[in-house]
Amino acid sequence: MSLKIGFFARDFLPQISGGIDTSFFHSVRALATYHPHNQYFIITSEGNFEILQHAFHGVSVTCVPIAKQPKSRLMRLYRRLSKQPDYLTEQLESLGLDVIFYPRQMVIAKPASLPAVLRLYDIQHEYYPEFFSIGLLERRQKNYRNALARADVIAVSTDHTLHTVQEKMPEYAHKAMRVYPGASIEHAIVPQEKRQEVLTRYQLPERFIFYPANAWLHKNHARLFAALRHLRDSEGLAIPLVCTGRLATEAPYVLKNFAVAAGAETLVHDLGYIPDEDLPAVYQSAEMLVFPSLFEGFGYPIMEAMRNQCPVVCARATCLPEVAGEAALYFDPFDIVDIASAIKQVWQDDELKEVLRQKGQLNIQRFSWQAYADAMQSLFEQTIQNRT
Repeated sequence: MSLKIGFFARDFLPQISGGIDTSFFHSVRALATYHPHNQYFIITSEGNFEILQHAFHGVSVTCVPIAKQPKSRLMRLYRRLSKQPDYLTEQLESLGLDVIFYPRQMVIAKPASLPAVLRLYDIQHEYYPEFFSIGLLERRQKNYRNALARADVIAVSTDHTLHTVQEKMPEYAHKAMRVYPGASIEHAIVPQEKRQEVLTRYQLPERFIFYPANAWLHKNHARLFAALRHLRDSEGLAIPLVCTGRLATEAPYVLKNFAVAAGAETLVHDLGYIPDEDLPAVYQSAEMLVFPSLFEGFGYPIMEAMRNQCPVVCARATCLPEVAGEAALYFDPFDIVDIASAIKQVWQDDELKEVLRQKGQLNIQRFSWQAYADAMQSLFEQTIQNRT
């Protein structure tokens, strides 16, 4: 079945949503690659149209800018009183889509007749409300439930997320389906000269561990920094940590404050945002990826590390054991000593590193972008059929 599929990306901005953006780009490319008979439309704003056109250069998609709603309050009132669709909904209807895909956890506008598929990554706020301000928590609770209510189908990334929907929002559980994202399994060794150039440019130490994550509370930087302090002060083992991933909306001092509070500021090298082309050199130079996150929808850095033959040490929490399988050494993310012990074990054991690398190469075979694209194509077709 050939479909006209819209991807709602009006609110996309680079360096804002972390792994959600990574998933969005890979998802579009996978569908366009493995199901080229469809027509794909990236629904943008006037502000991000050129950004997304550049991002999808060479991919068989069409970027469609959505005009801003008229500022006139009188015009908006007239449309409402005359029961006309709002300006955004009207523009979406004019595209003649068969189905619309919302890849960023929100259903902003949806014509009633248009089947909608929502990509839901996690409902972290239902488990860790203390990580959010009162205002943000209230908005998330309202917006997420509205999105789940308006979607025809909810595609989640892991069985863990599926179970959280069943537990916290059982009225929408019948809509939810697990569709694993893929992992790029092609592996290119970065030449030693390139790795050294990257290490020199960022002034990195010869040996280090790596954690690419935004400075959100659930990423658990504070306990990781405390574990490094424990290794230094209790065992005389000073292990440098390289951090990347700061978003455009985050102040550069956030991680520094965490590190200072933990007494580990001399061990932490915060690079902030670095371009994607430099990441393989960092992964392949690192002794390990350490991933202490308390809550994840999938955990893309685990896949990136395994693809780059970087050993993985991660939290035994939420979906991470489901994703990393037998290819990681696990720790309790709430236990500083346990985090420290796992890091030390891999840091000092070259044979263990090699075992984790080999297991990682096997593990990523479970996650295929072609399998993802095939599953999403079937899901789109079924969603449309259920409406007829």
